[in-house]
Amino acid sequence: TIGGNCGSSLAPLLYGSLESIREWTDVNRVNVGWQRVKEFLRVLEKQGIGVNFGTLVGHSTIRRAILGNTMRDLTDREREVCTRTLRDALEDGALGLSTGLGYVHAHATPFYEIRELLRVVADYHGIYTTHLRNEEEDLQSSVHEALRLITESHVSGLISHLRPLIGFEWEFGKAIRLIEAAGETTDVHFDGYPHTSSFVPIYTLLPRWIRTGGIETMRDHLKRPGIQQQILRELPKFNDDDIVVVEAHNIPEMNGKTIGAIAKNRNVPIREALIKVMLTTGLQATVLNRNVNEDLAMQSLLSPRALVASNAPAVPDTSWFRHERFHGTFMKFISFVRDAQLMSLEKAIQKVTSIPAKKYRLHDRGEIKEGKFADAVLIKDDKITDVFVNGVQTVRFGKLLGARAGRVLRRT
Repeated sequence: TIGGNCGSSLAPLLYGSLESIREWTDVNRVNVGWQRVKEFLRVLEKQGIGVNFGTLVGHSTIRRAILGNTMRDLTDREREVCTRTLRDALEDGALGLSTGLGYVHAHATPFYEIRELLRVVADYHGIYTTHLRNEEEDLQSSVHEALRLITESHVSGLISHLRPLIGFEWEFGKAIRLIEAAGETTDVHFDGYPHTSSFVPIYTLLPRWIRTGGIETMRDHLKRPGIQQQILRELPKFNDDDIVVVEAHNIPEMNGKTIGAIAKNRNVPIREALIKVMLTTGLQATVLNRNVNEDLAMQSLLSPRALVASNAPAVPDTSWFRHERFHGTFMKFISFVRDAQLMSLEKAIQKVTSIPAKKYRLHDRGEIKEGKFADAVLIKDDKITDVFVNGVQTVRFGKLLGARAGRVLRRT
């Protein structure tokens, strides 16, 4: 498991605040006892973890600690602080840097700022992962930007959760071809998942013109009747079950409800129901949005530059919400390509094991060989029956055994 994606990580924390992940969870429920990456990793080792875990450094985590909710370029002094913080984190064992340029706080980050940070990443042979600046009409230019950053900085690059959004399939096809062409001379990959839904903070469903400030600013705008009407006119069409509330941070009774069910309960059209959910939760909610062309997403994973990732956050394993993206991504991909005879079983497994391990420079993992860590999964009838983590059995006949056999993964 790799944490710290899309610009948000649990460390380093300049002032001990988890502000950069508040769109994803209620940060007030997290007892933070660390600032540096090495301190965070020691906390994990002390309490024990069930899986192997490494972290990237979230660009927005550092940037927002410096700027708060202010939207501007960093000063020379602030860039020095950012660079030094990144260097310390890489010294502490972080695997690389991630950016979330599609999110409101990082969207206007200038090219030169990221390039400056990537020169530090290159010094440590780390990886750069990015959530693209635009995944819709400007997808190609966003891919061009990512490829230029990777090429000019001489880093290993990974474009995160690249997926064909419905209505932008042509742009997606062009983007894949750009990455494949660049991959002939550059260490660049993209990852994706074989599912129909994106997991996003609810504010990302708003039109782009209103996403120009922090959550507080967006909330203030959203309360204005005139702006609500403008948003209602611009929202795309969606069906009753296209949007599911995964976690409403302050209203748990909404969790697991479709937007159609909420609309029926409140006796309003589904678009108005979405606005009401945004207002009621104060934009503090995460949702599954069914906006991905699944057939094209699956086809893209056959690319030689494609890796498979669940891109799923940790959510409580409760009865109100279960989705195959959180627990069935890898088996779905392997079963599909095997049954359709699209690639060999060996190559399919490599896309979820040895190739990602090499990408992240985890040289002692990803393959079953003498001298390497014994991480293994046993499969029968397309179901996982047994799991071994670092040689310790953690799942037997599909049942968790409770062993915390995971280890912290550090950059080497």
